[in-house]
Amino acid sequence: MLGHRSAVGGALGDLVVQGSVFSDDLPLVAFNVPVSWDLAGIKSLLVHGVADGWWHFETACVTDDWINA
Repeated sequence: MLGHRSAVGGALGDLVVQGSVFSDDLPLVAFNVPVSWDLAGIKSLLVHGVADGWWHFETACVTDDWINA
């Protein structure tokens, strides 16, 4: 599973530094994104990854800054 986190982390570059992997049985990678980072850039990259078939993403506990980015 660390390979999945490395691949996703590599795709997101230096934008995301904190993350966790749940298990090999549940290939889910979770990242914490500080509000002070380039939220519009991160959202754009996530949407691009979905369009290219790399991943699906969901958000939780988002701020107004994230929604408006």
